[in-house]
Amino acid sequence: MNGRLGFCSVKELVFVFEKEVMLLLYGVLQGQRILFLGPSPEIVMFFVLSCCALVSPPLPDLFETRVFPYVNFLDISYRRVPGYIAGTINSALVEQKGWDILANITTGQVIPASEYNPNKHTNQIQIFGRSSQAVKFGLSKLSAKIVKNDFYFERIERGVRYGVSEEWMRGEFQRHVNHILDVAFGCHYVDEQDDAKRDSEELSQIISCMKETDSFLTYAINLNQGDLGEIA
Repeated sequence: MNGRLGFCSVKELVFVFEKEVMLLLYGVLQGQRILFLGPSPEIVMFFVLSCCALVSPPLPDLFETRVFPYVNFLDISYRRVPGYIAGTINSALVEQKGWDILANITTGQVIPASEYNPNKHTNQIQIFGRSSQAVKFGLSKLSAKIVKNDFYFERIERGVRYGVSEEWMRGEFQRHVNHILDVAFGCHYVDEQDDAKRDSEELSQIISCMKETDSFLTYAINLNQGDLGEIA
């Protein structure tokens, strides 16, 4: 796993998708099917692995069960895997749907399937590598609310401005995922003024879906076994 994580960059993911990287993060946590579309196999593989680095660590088992760095029409078995994270250069795979979130590397768009419209998301004018339609059409109402109210990303934005390292960036996402897991397990004391109360309300739907994923179940089992080991 460490070798795979070396061939990726969370910083590059943030540079390309900006604040919408949070939709990828929450999509992975919820077990949504994510498809990356890019110009070459090497690039889509790089971004698929970078997306996994948002949550692993601490979540285990992603690379072994959910990750398909490069797919094409020769083998579409990845579609049978719940919560797959895959990359392709073939836009025909996009048109066939079967995904929940599309991440277009060329345009910097992150598009929920419910909002995808080929007439709006293809052949668009490119401005500095991003689509002129990305903000207007790229987010569902729920996703837009999550991005708008995500106080956490403000720290990431400051880090980008100050030119932080890849290690710092990964550490921030790991800290945020650990925080979400703590909230999911009820490990934070919550009162009326506590940030944890705000987080639990903002993230309630994400956490509810996350608890249904195999990745969360594996994490919970490992955590429980660790606790039993300490008691023994």
